[in-house]
Amino acid sequence: MKISLTDILFILIIFQLLFLSLYLLTQEKGKRISNLLLGLFFLFISINLLDFFLLQEGFYISNPQLAGMGSCLPLLFGPLIYFYTNSVIYKNFSFSLRNFLHFLPFLVLCAGTEYYYLGKSNSGQEKILSDFRSHHFPLLISIISTLIFIQFLIYVIASLILVSR
Repeated sequence: MKISLTDILFILIIFQLLFLSLYLLTQEKGKRISNLLLGLFFLFISINLLDFFLLQEGFYISNPQLAGMGSCLPLLFGPLIYFYTNSVIYKNFSFSLRNFLHFLPFLVLCAGTEYYYLGKSNSGQEKILSDFRSHHFPLLISIISTLIFIQFLIYVIASLILVSR
């Protein structure tokens, strides 16, 4: 296995994000809810990056059933940033049942993609993985990726509006 400078930097970034998330998730001083939200944000980014790294390095070719563990996580980035912004701005911020509706797209997409992917045979899963490694994405994946980006952008704009008020 040949390790490039890019691989080393990727691993360092993942490690730093994991370390920072662990620190924030175990921090008991300060605003606990803010630390928790930011820690989860960094944790999910690191898992998403790790998933991408393992895909590019071919790890999933021999373990196709493990692939995609972080593929739906970008749907959590926007809501976590938005709730983190709320928790920093408002002293009495707390989660309500209604807040969890923001995470519904993640649950729906994750359940749908896992059902689709795990329903394939091993050869079907390997075909999907080789297509992803060579950057050949079906149209539906491109559309979903664009919608995820738009969703994140909407949450960032909503967070900036909160800050500007």
